Amino acid sequence: MTDQDPSVRGRFGAAAGTYDEHAAVQAGAAGRLLELIGRIPGPPPDRILEAGCGTGLLTALLAGRFPAAAILAIDLSSRMVAEA
Repeated sequence: MTDQDPSVRGRFGAAAGTYDEHAAVQAGAAGRLLELIGRIPGPPPDRILEAGCGTGLLTALLAGRFPAAAILAIDLSSRMVAEA
């Protein structure tokens, strides 16, 4: 895969290093999602699957909120996972 790869995977991979600098909307959505997750009744989860983890912004928030949970974070782009 090169930075010229026109696929979704390639485009996200090429942007992995600077993605968070331009992801204000995603950061707001991650904070809101964490807030909503906190309202779910019952015990905290012991396992979390995050599909589409990107650079790991929500992953880090989830780890902070649920420190005992095992988190499996996956993404289409291996470069995004490396950033996470």
